[in-house]
Amino acid sequence: MRANCTSGSISVAKIAKLLFVSRPHVVQLIKSGALPLQHKSDNNWFVREADVLSYIERRRAEAKEWLAGQTEESEPPDR
Repeated sequence: MRANCTSGSISVAKIAKLLFVSRPHVVQLIKSGALPLQHKSDNNWFVREADVLSYIERRRAEAKEWLAGQTEESEPPDR
């Protein structure tokens, strides 16, 4: 997943497609520090590919940890 403008960086639009989220959500991830901004070019923002892949791995690990902690006892009762 390489961006056309700079080797090793990905645009917000491409990140949104990769993460299956909206572009405004990616911008919020950048503003919150979850994804570090590499550089801006006019109205386009770019993040290093390695940072995006690292973010994906962190989110997967968090989800796996959360899922492992779930038990029938922690589930809401059936209605």
